[in-house]
Amino acid sequence: GTPGYLSPEVIKKEKYNKPVDLWAVGVILYILLVGYPPFWEEDAKAMYEIIKEGKYSYPSPEWDTVSREVKQLIDSMLQVDPSKRITAVEALRHPWICNREKVANAVHRQVESVTCFES
Repeated sequence: GTPGYLSPEVIKKEKYNKPVDLWAVGVILYILLVGYPPFWEEDAKAMYEIIKEGKYSYPSPEWDTVSREVKQLIDSMLQVDPSKRITAVEALRHPWICNREKVANAVHRQVESVTCFES
């Protein structure tokens, strides 16, 4: 896999399972929100160390307007201990995910009503 997306257990060459996918989703979500990865070092060995330690942050100013809710979701995905990492089902039930759907539906209804009004 791509180094920045690897979970600590993969880097440590430990036995792994589905939680590695949630780790990668956490990395992707972080990137989608601000445009850069949570773990980055020029040197691959140094990057593996910060991943194994779970060292990342939410630097200003990019993260200043990002909700606490989504940061909590990312934190639950980027748990170093895979047994403490959120599951896919739990992630899909997370308030930030559920609220995204409600917001999207409300926007869709508004767009539909504007379209109907213009017709």
